[in-house]
Amino acid sequence: MNYIDKIKEEFEGREIYICDISGTDGKRINFDQGNVSLCHEHVAWKPQEVQFLASWDTIGSEIYYERIYDLMKKMQSPDFPCRKCEACQKKIFHFTPIPHVILGLSLYCNSRCIYCAGHTDEYGEDHDIVPVLQRCDREGMFAKDAWFDWGGGEPTQHTHYEDAVRYLMKKGYRQRVNTNAIVLSQATMEMLKEGMGTVRVSPDSGTPAVFRRMKGNDSFHAVWTNIEKYCEANPEEVEIKYNICNYNSDKEEMDAFLDMCKKSGVLRVSVEGEANSYQKEKNVGPFYFRKKEFEAAHYLYNKARELGFRTTVSEYAFLWHAEYDENHVLQLPSVYRDNIDAACFSHGLYVEAFPTTDMLLDAIRELAYPVVICGAGKNGQKAIKMFRHENISSVCIDNNESMRGTIIDGVEVQYAVDYLAEPHVPSIYLLTPDDVQPDMVKQLNDAGVKGKLYYVNFAAYDHYMNALEKIERRSEQTL
Repeated sequence: MNYIDKIKEEFEGREIYICDISGTDGKRINFDQGNVSLCHEHVAWKPQEVQFLASWDTIGSEIYYERIYDLMKKMQSPDFPCRKCEACQKKIFHFTPIPHVILGLSLYCNSRCIYCAGHTDEYGEDHDIVPVLQRCDREGMFAKDAWFDWGGGEPTQHTHYEDAVRYLMKKGYRQRVNTNAIVLSQATMEMLKEGMGTVRVSPDSGTPAVFRRMKGNDSFHAVWTNIEKYCEANPEEVEIKYNICNYNSDKEEMDAFLDMCKKSGVLRVSVEGEANSYQKEKNVGPFYFRKKEFEAAHYLYNKARELGFRTTVSEYAFLWHAEYDENHVLQLPSVYRDNIDAACFSHGLYVEAFPTTDMLLDAIRELAYPVVICGAGKNGQKAIKMFRHENISSVCIDNNESMRGTIIDGVEVQYAVDYLAEPHVPSIYLLTPDDVQPDMVKQLNDAGVKGKLYYVNFAAYDHYMNALEKIERRSEQTL
């Protein structure tokens, strides 16, 4: 019996501990500098099994699935280090070939970005990735719709980058290239023209002076010229990022950036954030943002949307610790996803999201504010049920007037318009994005709500609710 069959026989359809970061759910594999690994997270404590899977010379279907099988077995033990990670959760396992391949072939980079976590001036050992990809592909390791994510240092500087891009195109795989665009890549141009991938560039500036400070070089004009060429090839697949920090957060610089985007044919703008520059400058940590950077992100996001750019806000942008006034809406660490999150951001409301149910419940108990659930749909009902089980009192509001007076698990739904018209003490407003439309966010802002806004990650809550239902079923059977 091979290891794929072993994995299917022991784990298929079972609820087990797996992790999308470690690759034990079969979703990710990382090709690093001559090595293959599973997890880039939690370097301080992650086990050797995750740090190192195989070398490029040895990697193939047999050794990959052998080590995945071994790791999955170990992950079921509560003592295994991966169990410390929030990403390690009980889920129903279904076998699948690898859909996400990360290619960080070298840390060499021809730029010196102020926020870079690590780069090197030395090219290092030259590993040919093409035969490795061919072997893995031939042995059926990659899903038919797998996508390949180029990163590391500067991928276009790798000797075998052009050949690898063309090979993956020939095989029909989509790619995402994270590049500084100092040098124009012909293979990347071909990829864009064929509609086979996306390019992401972070000029982080609109003027040569700020570019030099952000990037440590004088390639401003070359980068924007190459961005224009990439946009000429396929503007729909070019994303231009602006990593906000204390060096580039002036309105004039952001206006100049948007002007450069217009001139270059850019359609997609991503507002992101970094704090390493401030960290280095002030010798603080881990990641600190000030009010200025938050206001800058708010300005750039709204200005880009006004100008017609398709604009997103990265969840990484706003991990920060801000000063706030207890008498106003608290400005909190935030993530923004989809329309609800964008609406929150555009209306100046800062939302804290929790990756696990326990973290949310702990925060609610610690603050001891009243809980207002925004939305009485399926997710709002989940929240009501959870709080009832945890003996946490809650109020539910909904913009659908026909829901007024509806009783859900002992909680009466109130019409949001009526509820928000009355003054209230500082509260926790729980956003349930499957149920709440952007007008609810505007209502909260217009009503001048006080307290904290929490974003609900119901992907994590599904496990909680499933466990709760099992407990209730057992109780009923006992009775």
